[in-house]
Amino acid sequence: MASASADPAKEKTKESASQLSGEWEQESHSVLSGAKELINEKDLMIEIHGQTMEFWTGEAKGEFRALLVSAGFVLQPSATPAHFDLTLKWRDGDQKRLGIYKIDGDSMTICWGETRPTKFECGGKDGAGSFLAIFKRIKR
Repeated sequence: MASASADPAKEKTKESASQLSGEWEQESHSVLSGAKELINEKDLMIEIHGQTMEFWTGEAKGEFRALLVSAGFVLQPSATPAHFDLTLKWRDGDQKRLGIYKIDGDSMTICWGETRPTKFECGGKDGAGSFLAIFKRIKR
């Protein structure tokens, strides 16, 4: 009996999740002025494990860190650019965002908005998001 071949989309999602897994420190970010974005922290870190992102504030290598918000996400790595759907779980309710991402070695760029951006830009232009950030992987 021949074994069934693995689903290529599921394999790509699994591979992408593995690449995203770990701790990331923000290098830069921009938020569209007037946007309903609740994440606008200077010292932002992300921990990604499984289908969960945790957004932390504070120093990556220091003693102080505070959990800002946790979020569930679903990857769609076969899209161009790669997509994710994010649900930020705030105390007063959930906030849904549609985003795009790219990984380049130890650098991750994410961009999101109420509608899915089509390019890695923040601003009022067509296809731009309301939040754009570049993160560098923390190596421990």
